[in-house]
Amino acid sequence: MLTKFYMDSDFLESECFVNSSSASCHRSFLKNWEDYGVFVYSKNESKSIPDAVKSLPQKYRKMWEAAFQYYAKVEVDVSDFKKDLNFNVLIDNHIYYKTFMVEDTTGMEICGDEGMLFDAASSYEVVSASVFSESENFKKSEEISVKDIDRGSRIDSVWSDYFLTLTNIYDKIVIVDNYFIKRLCSSNINKNAFKSFIKKLINSDLKYDITIYSRDSYEGKCFSNDAESIIESIIQTPVMRKKISKVTICGINSEFFSATQIAHDRYVRVGEFVCQLGVGMQIFEEEITGSCAVSIKRASVTNAKKIERELSRSCKWKKVID
Repeated sequence: MLTKFYMDSDFLESECFVNSSSASCHRSFLKNWEDYGVFVYSKNESKSIPDAVKSLPQKYRKMWEAAFQYYAKVEVDVSDFKKDLNFNVLIDNHIYYKTFMVEDTTGMEICGDEGMLFDAASSYEVVSASVFSESENFKKSEEISVKDIDRGSRIDSVWSDYFLTLTNIYDKIVIVDNYFIKRLCSSNINKNAFKSFIKKLINSDLKYDITIYSRDSYEGKCFSNDAESIIESIIQTPVMRKKISKVTICGINSEFFSATQIAHDRYVRVGEFVCQLGVGMQIFEEEITGSCAVSIKRASVTNAKKIERELSRSCKWKKVID
């Protein structure tokens, strides 16, 4: 869902960031980054953008310093990215990031008068500062953040669109789903949502800490031991152990999941982003999905962390598998 982008050290010298009306440009770009972007930088250039920020007027400098502290960013294991004025050479960088934000003069040299170029095959683009709001990738990220999953979608495509980038940069995952434990304990192991979900994490370089809040019992039956046993059997394979550092399952009284209580909506929080899912983790049970309402937002504009604090204090039982 997030767009991986890179900006060179001259980007903030563009006219739209230094003229008398630049406040709106700074706010608009940083809002896009906050909601839909992850800044990618190489090892050798990790300090070049923050240094450029220091030359900004103080009112803008504080905004950018906060962005570099709190917004999504990731260092990639490469000494430097390819630099060139030929778009076909720059495309090779698509394995690291998808959007290259450049200063306007550089953008004209690479892209011509329109100031941007997009390659559909790789989804790589070069975008000049003056037209940053026209980025194809950022527009797609914004669209996906509110786009429902269609019936008949392939779960691999759902993962790629909604979860892949998030799980590549954040290693803490929280699942809040009233029906998760019940479905976990009653589903065929080959159609198990949790197994399907964590199998998608195998190709990541991260190791995950997963917390699950779900209803503790159904029709008088407590599923604590069953849930622990099933999850333990899933993550104890050698491949999974390399990806999962800990799974914590918390059984919660059903009243906390009613429409009038705090945790009615089902969601998966990956780091600082909350993905609300109409059918919850059930979406991962089949290779071909049913329809599902989706909304992805930064956690800071949701009640997710407040909900999780209350649920953590309200556990009837807790199982930790590490």
